Amino acid sequence: MAEDKLNELYLTQAADYVTTLWTNHQMATTIFRSRLNDFYKQYRGIPNRKNYDGLAIVFINETLSAVESIVAQEFHTLFSESKYLMFKPREETDEENASLSEALIHYYLDIMDLESKVADHLRQRAKYGTTVGKVVWEHEEDNVNNKIKKSKPRLELYDLLDCAFDSAIGDIEDMPWFIIRKRMTKDDILERQRRTLYSKVQVDKLFTSKDGKQTFEFLNNMKQRLMSTGIMYHLMDQTIIEVYEFWGKVPRLWVDEDVKPEDDTAQELVPSVIEVSESKVTMRMERNRHSHQEIPIALDQYIKVDGEGYGLGVCEITESLQQILND
Repeated sequence: MAEDKLNELYLTQAADYVTTLWTNHQMATTIFRSRLNDFYKQYRGIPNRKNYDGLAIVFINETLSAVESIVAQEFHTLFSESKYLMFKPREETDEENASLSEALIHYYLDIMDLESKVADHLRQRAKYGTTVGKVVWEHEEDNVNNKIKKSKPRLELYDLLDCAFDSAIGDIEDMPWFIIRKRMTKDDILERQRRTLYSKVQVDKLFTSKDGKQTFEFLNNMKQRLMSTGIMYHLMDQTIIEVYEFWGKVPRLWVDEDVKPEDDTAQELVPSVIEVSESKVTMRMERNRHSHQEIPIALDQYIKVDGEGYGLGVCEITESLQQILND
Protein backbone atom coordinates (compact mmCIF):
# COMPACT_ATOMS: atom_id res chain seq x y z
CA MET A 1 0.00 0.00 0.00
CA ALA A 2 2.82 2.38 0.91
CA GLU A 3 4.62 1.54 -2.35
CA ASP A 4 1.47 2.29 -4.35
CA LYS A 5 1.17 5.68 -2.67
CA LEU A 6 4.80 6.45 -3.50
CA ASN A 7 4.28 5.50 -7.14
CA GLU A 8 1.21 7.72 -7.27
CA LEU A 9 3.26 10.56 -5.79
CA TYR A 10 5.97 10.16 -8.44
CA LEU A 11 3.39 10.13 -11.24
CA THR A 12 1.85 13.32 -9.86
CA GLN A 13 5.25 14.99 -9.51
CA ALA A 14 6.13 14.03 -13.08
CA ALA A 15 2.85 15.44 -14.42
CA ASP A 16 3.37 18.72 -12.54
CA TYR A 17 6.96 18.97 -13.77
CA VAL A 18 6.14 18.40 -17.46
CA THR A 19 3.02 20.60 -17.58
CA THR A 20 4.84 23.41 -15.75
CA LEU A 21 7.68 23.32 -18.28
CA TRP A 22 5.14 23.47 -21.11
CA THR A 23 3.14 26.31 -19.54
CA ASN A 24 6.26 28.38 -18.82
CA HIS A 25 7.44 27.91 -22.40
CA GLN A 26 4.05 29.03 -23.75
CA MET A 27 4.15 32.18 -21.63
CA ALA A 28 7.74 32.96 -22.60
CA THR A 29 7.12 32.54 -26.36
CA THR A 30 3.75 34.28 -26.75
CA ILE A 31 5.09 37.01 -29.05
CA PHE A 32 7.30 34.59 -30.97
CA ARG A 33 4.40 32.20 -31.64
CA SER A 34 2.25 35.10 -32.79
CA ARG A 35 4.95 36.01 -35.32
CA LEU A 36 4.97 32.41 -36.57
CA ASN A 37 1.30 32.82 -37.44
CA ASP A 38 2.15 36.03 -39.29
CA PHE A 39 4.88 34.20 -41.20
CA TYR A 40 2.35 31.51 -42.12
CA LYS A 41 0.07 34.15 -43.66
CA GLN A 42 3.01 35.77 -45.41
CA TYR A 43 3.98 32.45 -47.04
CA ARG A 44 0.37 31.67 -48.01
CA GLY A 45 -0.13 35.16 -49.43
CA ILE A 46 -2.81 36.22 -46.94
CA PRO A 47 -2.49 39.99 -46.21
CA ASN A 48 -2.40 40.87 -42.52
CA ARG A 49 -3.94 44.26 -43.25
CA LYS A 50 -7.71 44.34 -43.77
CA ASN A 51 -7.75 47.14 -46.32
CA TYR A 52 -5.70 49.80 -48.03
CA ASP A 53 -7.58 53.12 -48.03
CA GLY A 54 -7.81 54.39 -51.57
CA LEU A 55 -5.66 51.60 -53.02
CA ALA A 56 -6.35 48.20 -54.55
CA ILE A 57 -5.69 45.15 -52.36
CA VAL A 58 -2.70 43.59 -54.10
CA PHE A 59 -0.38 40.91 -52.76
CA ILE A 60 2.69 39.87 -54.76
CA ASN A 61 3.97 36.78 -52.97
CA GLU A 62 7.74 36.97 -53.36
CA THR A 63 8.17 35.05 -50.08
CA LEU A 64 6.55 31.94 -51.56
CA SER A 65 8.70 32.18 -54.68
CA ALA A 66 11.89 32.53 -52.63
CA VAL A 67 11.06 29.60 -50.32
CA GLU A 68 10.11 27.21 -53.12
CA SER A 69 13.20 28.16 -55.13
CA ILE A 70 15.45 27.40 -52.15
CA VAL A 71 13.68 24.10 -51.43
CA ALA A 72 13.98 23.00 -55.07
CA GLN A 73 17.71 23.73 -55.16
CA GLU A 74 18.43 22.01 -51.83
CA PHE A 75 16.31 18.99 -52.78
CA HIS A 76 18.15 18.65 -56.11
CA THR A 77 21.50 18.82 -54.30
CA LEU A 78 20.50 15.95 -52.02
CA PHE A 79 18.73 13.65 -54.48
CA SER A 80 20.21 14.41 -57.90
CA GLU A 81 21.92 11.02 -57.92
CA SER A 82 19.94 7.77 -57.88
CA LYS A 83 22.16 6.57 -55.06
CA TYR A 84 22.19 9.50 -52.67
CA LEU A 85 23.75 7.40 -49.90
CA MET A 86 26.75 5.14 -50.48
CA PHE A 87 28.77 2.90 -48.16
CA LYS A 88 32.52 2.72 -48.68
CA PRO A 89 34.25 -0.35 -47.20
CA ARG A 90 37.39 0.26 -45.18
CA GLU A 91 38.90 -3.13 -46.01
CA GLU A 92 38.53 -5.43 -49.02
CA THR A 93 36.83 -7.97 -46.80
CA ASP A 94 34.15 -5.39 -45.96
CA GLU A 95 32.88 -4.99 -49.53
CA GLU A 96 30.05 -7.50 -49.28
CA ASN A 97 28.87 -6.20 -45.90
CA ALA A 98 29.00 -2.62 -47.19
CA SER A 99 26.94 -3.54 -50.26
CA LEU A 100 24.31 -5.35 -48.19
CA SER A 101 24.13 -2.55 -45.63
CA GLU A 102 23.75 0.06 -48.36
CA ALA A 103 20.92 -1.89 -50.00
CA LEU A 104 19.15 -2.34 -46.65
CA ILE A 105 19.38 1.36 -45.77
CA HIS A 106 18.05 2.38 -49.20
CA TYR A 107 15.17 -0.07 -48.79
CA TYR A 108 14.19 1.43 -45.43
CA LEU A 109 14.55 4.98 -46.74
CA ASP A 110 12.29 4.13 -49.68
CA ILE A 111 9.50 2.56 -47.59
CA MET A 112 9.51 5.54 -45.22
CA ASP A 113 9.03 7.87 -48.22
CA LEU A 114 12.18 9.82 -47.38
CA GLU A 115 12.21 12.13 -50.39
CA SER A 116 8.71 13.45 -49.69
CA LYS A 117 9.46 13.90 -45.98
CA VAL A 118 12.76 15.66 -46.68
CA ALA A 119 10.97 18.09 -49.01
CA ASP A 120 8.55 18.94 -46.18
CA HIS A 121 11.50 19.29 -43.80
CA LEU A 122 13.38 21.66 -46.13
CA ARG A 123 10.25 23.76 -46.70
CA GLN A 124 9.53 24.22 -43.00
CA ARG A 125 13.16 25.01 -42.28
CA ALA A 126 13.29 27.62 -45.05
CA LYS A 127 9.97 29.23 -44.06
CA TYR A 128 10.34 29.48 -40.31
CA GLY A 129 14.08 29.04 -39.82
CA THR A 130 13.72 25.90 -37.71
CA THR A 131 12.44 22.38 -38.24
CA VAL A 132 11.91 19.55 -35.78
CA GLY A 133 11.72 15.84 -36.59
CA LYS A 134 12.00 12.41 -35.05
CA VAL A 135 12.55 8.97 -36.56
CA VAL A 136 10.35 6.34 -34.91
CA TRP A 137 10.15 2.62 -35.57
CA GLU A 138 6.71 1.24 -36.30
CA HIS A 139 6.56 -2.34 -35.05
CA GLU A 140 3.44 -4.43 -34.63
CA GLU A 141 3.04 -8.17 -34.16
CA ASP A 142 0.12 -10.52 -34.63
CA ASN A 143 0.12 -12.36 -31.30
CA VAL A 144 -2.33 -14.97 -32.59
CA ASN A 145 -0.31 -16.08 -35.62
CA ASN A 146 3.10 -15.01 -34.27
CA LYS A 147 3.74 -12.89 -37.34
CA ILE A 148 5.16 -9.41 -37.70
CA LYS A 149 2.46 -7.17 -39.18
CA LYS A 150 4.57 -4.03 -39.46
CA SER A 151 8.24 -3.19 -38.95
CA LYS A 152 9.55 -0.05 -40.60
CA PRO A 153 10.92 3.42 -39.82
CA ARG A 154 8.84 6.58 -40.07
CA LEU A 155 9.97 10.20 -40.04
CA GLU A 156 7.66 12.48 -38.06
CA LEU A 157 7.85 16.25 -38.53
CA TYR A 158 6.43 18.60 -35.92
CA ASP A 159 5.01 22.10 -36.09
CA LEU A 160 7.07 24.58 -34.05
CA LEU A 161 3.86 25.52 -32.23
CA ASP A 162 3.81 21.97 -30.86
CA CYS A 163 7.37 22.02 -29.49
CA ALA A 164 8.84 23.37 -26.27
CA PHE A 165 12.53 23.60 -25.37
CA ASP A 166 15.10 25.98 -23.94
CA SER A 167 15.43 28.47 -26.80
CA ALA A 168 18.65 29.86 -25.32
CA ILE A 169 20.46 26.62 -26.27
CA GLY A 170 21.39 26.15 -29.91
CA ASP A 171 22.06 22.40 -30.15
CA ILE A 172 19.73 19.55 -29.27
CA GLU A 173 22.66 17.64 -27.76
CA ASP A 174 23.02 20.32 -25.07
CA MET A 175 19.32 20.69 -24.22
CA PRO A 176 18.22 19.31 -20.83
CA TRP A 177 14.68 18.57 -22.05
CA PHE A 178 12.37 18.69 -25.03
CA ILE A 179 8.55 18.45 -25.15
CA ILE A 180 6.31 17.60 -28.10
CA ARG A 181 2.59 18.25 -27.92
CA LYS A 182 0.56 15.51 -29.61
CA ARG A 183 -3.15 15.65 -30.44
CA MET A 184 -4.65 12.22 -29.95
CA THR A 185 -8.10 10.66 -30.15
CA LYS A 186 -9.45 8.23 -27.60
CA ASP A 187 -8.75 5.39 -30.03
CA ASP A 188 -5.13 6.53 -30.38
CA ILE A 189 -4.64 6.34 -26.63
CA LEU A 190 -6.36 2.95 -26.30
CA GLU A 191 -4.15 1.61 -29.10
CA ARG A 192 -1.02 2.70 -27.22
CA GLN A 193 -2.44 1.09 -24.10
CA ARG A 194 -2.98 -2.16 -26.04
CA ARG A 195 0.68 -2.06 -27.06
CA THR A 196 1.58 -1.57 -23.34
CA LEU A 197 3.11 1.83 -24.02
CA TYR A 198 0.52 3.44 -21.74
CA SER A 199 -0.51 2.27 -18.29
CA LYS A 200 -4.08 0.90 -18.25
CA VAL A 201 -4.62 2.21 -14.73
CA GLN A 202 -3.59 5.71 -15.77
CA VAL A 203 -5.59 5.63 -19.00
CA ASP A 204 -8.67 4.65 -17.01
CA LYS A 205 -8.08 7.72 -14.83
CA LEU A 206 -7.89 9.89 -17.93
CA PHE A 207 -11.27 8.79 -19.24
CA THR A 208 -13.08 8.76 -15.90
CA SER A 209 -11.92 12.15 -14.61
CA LYS A 210 -14.74 14.54 -13.78
CA ASP A 211 -12.92 17.85 -14.19
CA GLY A 212 -13.79 18.16 -17.87
CA LYS A 213 -10.20 19.01 -18.84
CA GLN A 214 -9.38 15.80 -20.63
CA THR A 215 -10.79 16.75 -24.06
CA PHE A 216 -9.63 19.62 -26.21
CA GLU A 217 -9.96 21.02 -29.70
CA PHE A 218 -7.09 22.33 -31.77
CA LEU A 219 -5.16 25.12 -30.10
CA ASN A 220 -6.51 28.58 -30.89
CA ASN A 221 -3.56 29.62 -33.04
CA MET A 222 -3.95 26.49 -35.20
CA LYS A 223 -7.65 27.27 -35.66
CA GLN A 224 -6.70 30.84 -36.55
CA ARG A 225 -4.39 29.54 -39.25
CA LEU A 226 -7.12 27.42 -40.79
CA MET A 227 -9.72 30.18 -40.53
CA SER A 228 -7.36 32.63 -42.26
CA THR A 229 -7.49 30.32 -45.32
CA GLY A 230 -11.30 30.19 -45.28
CA ILE A 231 -11.74 26.94 -43.31
CA MET A 232 -14.29 27.34 -40.50
CA TYR A 233 -12.72 24.74 -38.29
CA HIS A 234 -14.91 25.49 -35.28
CA LEU A 235 -17.84 23.93 -37.17
CA MET A 236 -16.11 20.55 -37.36
CA ASP A 237 -16.87 17.93 -34.75
CA GLN A 238 -13.34 17.23 -33.56
CA THR A 239 -12.59 16.15 -30.01
CA ILE A 240 -9.00 15.39 -29.14
CA ILE A 241 -6.77 14.87 -26.14
CA GLU A 242 -3.57 16.85 -25.81
CA VAL A 243 -0.59 14.80 -24.68
CA TYR A 244 2.85 16.19 -23.83
CA GLU A 245 5.74 13.86 -24.72
CA PHE A 246 8.74 14.81 -22.57
CA TRP A 247 12.33 13.72 -23.24
CA GLY A 248 14.98 14.59 -20.69
CA LYS A 249 16.49 13.66 -17.35
CA VAL A 250 14.43 12.94 -14.23
CA PRO A 251 15.25 11.41 -10.81
CA ARG A 252 15.92 7.66 -10.83
CA LEU A 253 13.33 7.39 -8.13
CA TRP A 254 10.62 8.08 -10.72
CA VAL A 255 11.59 5.44 -13.28
CA ASP A 256 13.60 2.68 -11.54
CA GLU A 257 11.35 0.38 -9.52
CA ASP A 258 14.22 -1.07 -7.47
CA VAL A 259 15.34 2.35 -6.17
CA LYS A 260 14.16 3.38 -2.69
CA PRO A 261 13.78 6.97 -1.40
CA GLU A 262 16.61 6.43 1.09
CA ASP A 263 19.10 5.22 -1.55
CA ASP A 264 22.07 7.48 -2.33
CA THR A 265 21.27 7.35 -6.05
CA ALA A 266 17.54 8.08 -5.66
CA GLN A 267 17.87 11.68 -6.90
CA GLU A 268 20.39 10.90 -9.62
CA LEU A 269 19.10 12.24 -12.96
CA VAL A 270 18.70 9.67 -15.75
CA PRO A 271 17.50 10.02 -19.40
CA SER A 272 13.80 9.20 -19.56
CA VAL A 273 10.55 9.69 -21.47
CA ILE A 274 7.26 10.81 -19.91
CA GLU A 275 3.84 11.26 -21.54
CA VAL A 276 1.32 13.39 -19.70
CA SER A 277 -2.18 14.57 -20.62
CA GLU A 278 -3.10 18.24 -20.31
CA SER A 279 -5.27 17.27 -17.34
CA LYS A 280 -2.09 15.99 -15.60
CA VAL A 281 -2.51 12.23 -15.93
CA THR A 282 0.86 10.52 -16.43
CA MET A 283 0.26 7.62 -18.81
CA ARG A 284 3.87 6.69 -19.47
CA MET A 285 7.08 7.14 -17.48
CA GLU A 286 10.16 5.05 -18.17
CA ARG A 287 13.85 5.11 -18.96
CA ASN A 288 15.01 6.26 -22.39
CA ARG A 289 15.15 3.00 -24.38
CA HIS A 290 17.61 4.31 -26.99
CA SER A 291 21.14 2.96 -26.66
CA HIS A 292 22.62 6.44 -27.22
CA GLN A 293 20.57 7.78 -24.25
CA GLU A 294 20.09 11.12 -25.98
CA ILE A 295 16.95 13.07 -26.82
CA PRO A 296 15.83 11.42 -30.11
CA ILE A 297 14.97 14.70 -31.82
CA ALA A 298 16.52 16.33 -34.89
CA LEU A 299 16.58 20.14 -34.60
CA ASP A 300 17.74 21.92 -37.73
CA GLN A 301 18.05 25.65 -38.49
CA TYR A 302 18.11 27.38 -41.90
CA ILE A 303 20.40 30.16 -40.69
CA LYS A 304 21.72 29.35 -37.25
CA VAL A 305 22.03 32.11 -34.67
CA ASP A 306 24.79 31.52 -32.13
CA GLY A 307 23.45 30.26 -28.83
CA GLU A 308 19.80 30.17 -29.92
CA GLY A 309 17.52 27.25 -30.66
CA TYR A 310 15.40 29.06 -33.23
CA GLY A 311 17.04 29.94 -36.54
CA LEU A 312 16.35 32.63 -39.13
CA GLY A 313 14.00 31.76 -41.98
CA VAL A 314 13.01 33.38 -45.24
CA CYS A 315 9.75 34.77 -43.85
CA GLU A 316 11.53 36.65 -41.07
CA ILE A 317 14.33 37.86 -43.34
CA THR A 318 11.95 39.17 -46.01
CA GLU A 319 9.08 40.32 -43.77
CA SER A 320 9.67 44.09 -44.14
CA LEU A 321 10.62 43.77 -47.81
CA GLN A 322 7.40 41.87 -48.53
CA GLN A 323 5.36 44.63 -46.85
CA ILE A 324 7.18 47.39 -48.75
CA LEU A 325 6.69 45.55 -52.05
CA ASN A 326 2.93 45.39 -51.57
CA ASP A 327 2.67 48.94 -50.25
